Amino acid sequence: FVEHQIRLGDRLRFLAFTGATQAHAARQATSSNPARRRYVSAHRLLWNVHPDLALSLSEGARYQADSPGPLYLSGILPYTLVERLAMQDEPSDSTENFLRNNILWSLDLMWRPRPGLMLYAELLADDIATETADMPTRGGFQIGGTFAPAWRGWDWTLGAEYTRVSNYTYSVYYQDLCRCDWEHQGRPLGYARGPDVEALLLRCGAIATRRWSAAAWLRVVRKGAGEIGRPWTPGRAGCASTETPGCGDAPAWTLAEPVGRTAQIGLEARYRAGSLTWFGVSVDHARSRREGSAEGEPGEPALTRLRLLLSAGG
Repeated sequence: FVEHQIRLGDRLRFLAFTGATQAHAARQATSSNPARRRYVSAHRLLWNVHPDLALSLSEGARYQADSPGPLYLSGILPYTLVERLAMQDEPSDSTENFLRNNILWSLDLMWRPRPGLMLYAELLADDIATETADMPTRGGFQIGGTFAPAWRGWDWTLGAEYTRVSNYTYSVYYQDLCRCDWEHQGRPLGYARGPDVEALLLRCGAIATRRWSAAAWLRVVRKGAGEIGRPWTPGRAGCASTETPGCGDAPAWTLAEPVGRTAQIGLEARYRAGSLTWFGVSVDHARSRREGSAEGEPGEPALTRLRLLLSAGG
């Protein structure tokens, strides 16, 4: 990975990085697909508007190439323009899709309206519905806040967070000639639970003494059938069947059936033995079931985990 950053005065900072996520893909190249590696590039402009307010705009590109080239490495130009320049320089239309990229944009906001209170939000845009009437807008958003009051001699932390990612986000269909999905080894490079999901997290933490602290949380996740590698496709092109999620005019902002629901509750206690050493114990219990299942129909087995935690030297 190549990373660099530039400070533009006291309030502006520009960051960019480029790296290969599949260094040995050359062995998989064919005469119909000359690309050698899969790359990811991203740049971010961070603006500290005020000590209590920060905004940032980010753009990321997933693409395949023999090498990233100077325009991706520098990160100065928008990646949409980089793609267009590469396609203009290509003499043949037969390899146009090899030069395509899959772009994500995000806008972040962090605001501290008063001491002990922080609010944050992120808006993710994958594709905006502009090409055809049936093309869905794909993306996601996350909003949350943290409140840190002192009460009865304890330092508390209360937090809430809601996340929603539409179906088909992170994946793209270029006649399967551009392996540009936002994934690595089958896992999303964006939100950990992938697309077609909504999640609510409530958490509470307390520092009782200099050495003892505890936390509790509740997480509820609703996950649709959409997943990385199942992009929205125009019409029925590339669809195995008419029932395949992602074909035609299937909605993006309605969770694709079947929808699974998981509720998890957890507790954790920590003891700080020294300035750089702490250990603790964590227990959580989760139950999952499919929404719409008949009353009394068994869901997935409940899962309870007990973990011992240790951190030394950091």
